[in-house]
Amino acid sequence: GTATITVTKSGGNHFEDATAEIQITVNPAVPAIAWSEGQKTLTYTGKAVEADSLPELTVTLAKGEAFTGTIVYSYSNLEGGEAVAGLPANAGRYAVVASIPASANYTDAQSAPLTLTINKSTPDIAFNDSYTPGGAYDGLERPLPTEEQLTLTGAAYGDVDFTWHRDTADGTVLDGPPVDAGTYVLTAVVPETDNTHKAGASLTVTIAPKALTVTAAPQTIVYGQNIETGTDQAAAGGLAATDRLTGITLTPSTTEATTEGRITPSDAVVMRGTDIVNGNYEISYA
Repeated sequence: GTATITVTKSGGNHFEDATAEIQITVNPAVPAIAWSEGQKTLTYTGKAVEADSLPELTVTLAKGEAFTGTIVYSYSNLEGGEAVAGLPANAGRYAVVASIPASANYTDAQSAPLTLTINKSTPDIAFNDSYTPGGAYDGLERPLPTEEQLTLTGAAYGDVDFTWHRDTADGTVLDGPPVDAGTYVLTAVVPETDNTHKAGASLTVTIAPKALTVTAAPQTIVYGQNIETGTDQAAAGGLAATDRLTGITLTPSTTEATTEGRITPSDAVVMRGTDIVNGNYEISYA
């Protein structure tokens, strides 16, 4: 600020008193603000960069005074663009400037730009042991894992793309979840974005054939008649609720009169809808 100093000289017995005024202007000092390093590399976290993760800032004031004010940050894209208040969050390369506002004894000041690089992060994804879609054939589609059945960091469950493949991860892509017995691979992929790298996990799923025992029903017939050979004359133990027995061969052990004859079943045909699904069963006959 500006101050006026008045100096008075007594004239004594022979002179008049003399007075002079001097104006003194004390200009605000210019602080020095500097980064301890000129560049910093971080990894994307989904949140704005914390000031504590940047290189140390030193603010030098007059007479060794300690700086207790507020530091304000702004950034701009190194490829060009206007400065934005605060610190960046997204992956990219930025010029970050630290500023302090003017005060009574100091002007405002800015640091040289800090080159800040925020690299893409890589999500972590894995199938939990609680997800067990394999097992024996039951005629139903295998479910995808729930959010709780995945270990996932750095991405949201809704970001994950699930794909079923036959035999291997490079095998034929299925139109939907598998139903039939066989070996499949489920891949879970988080696609690459502006802020994250691609990440994925895979799980081999085996659907085992289901045990099916076909038994002929007992029949009593009159000598000279043939046995009934429809599927209602056979029981299929272990048949999935989605399937039905549509064909069977029943062969009598004799055509003579007897009380000890036996009917032997064979050549069962099992269907699900319009598809023959014998391959989903290990069929035995009793």
